[in-house]
Amino acid sequence: MNFSSLNGKIITAIIGCQRGSEEIRFILSDETEFRMHHHQSCCESVSVEDVVGDVEDLIGSPILLAQERSNGADETKWGNEQWTFYEIATNRGSMTIRWYGSSNGYYSTSVAFDAVDLHDHARSGTLTDGVYEVETADGREWWLWDQEHWRDFAGVVLNTWEASNRFTVLGPALKRS
Repeated sequence: MNFSSLNGKIITAIIGCQRGSEEIRFILSDETEFRMHHHQSCCESVSVEDVVGDVEDLIGSPILLAQERSNGADETKWGNEQWTFYEIATNRGSMTIRWYGSSNGYYSTSVAFDAVDLHDHARSGTLTDGVYEVETADGREWWLWDQEHWRDFAGVVLNTWEASNRFTVLGPALKRS
């Protein structure tokens, strides 16, 4: 997923946005969640090197600018190193997140930005009970999550692994008051 897909969205929370972090999570007003991270392999190190700006300036206002830029991977006598900058701006202020990666030259130092799959939350026990809209090969449906299983309204019951192979969870269909 492209980082610029945040343009026009409203962030309600940012988790892990500090020096040394290996993952930053962005929670949006439509309850979708994205994470910025590195797919660790072996002989590389990638983390947040610096954050300039105030996270609070990004909360609750539409994102006017979300862009990524990088210096590419510079070769050193020890391997490769790369800086990747993520700039986010609202009408209240802006923030730049600088990731630093170093590698022996064989492994990537790139930073990934992707949607958090709600199946991960179901597996970890952090997904709340409720009805969720899902995308299947046949279209959109509603499924119930009960802290242990996914259930459709025809009586089909799936564990999280079975469900993750059958559909993608888009988000809550109904909210509890």
